[in-house]
Amino acid sequence: MSVRAITSLHDARLTGINYLENRKIQLEFTKVDLSKAIICLNGVVNFFCSGMLEGNIVLSVEILDAEDISTDDMVYFVEKEERGQSVANLQKAIHERGLCMLLLSPSYGAELACVCSAVTEQ
Repeated sequence: MSVRAITSLHDARLTGINYLENRKIQLEFTKVDLSKAIICLNGVVNFFCSGMLEGNIVLSVEILDAEDISTDDMVYFVEKEERGQSVANLQKAIHERGLCMLLLSPSYGAELACVCSAVTEQ
């Protein structure tokens, strides 16, 4: 089991989402102490973000490895993404390619999730 919580982002503000080349997305945050943080989502397969508001206060950010992504997580992701993806296809891609899932739960504002090959912090 390897669910990793990024506790330093609790109460941070999500301030930017940058779509970069090579299936990469960069998330920008301002922490409570006003320092900046960046999370890079590499090899993005699926992504959704909803409810982007001015505040976008983070409750939690978790990274789940392939073996820790439950069927409920996949159902939730597919419903939120709204691209017509089937849970079975997503499950197959995650397990065959060893993908991970990042889940950002908001206190206020943006909720997002990403299925990708790797998540790195800067």
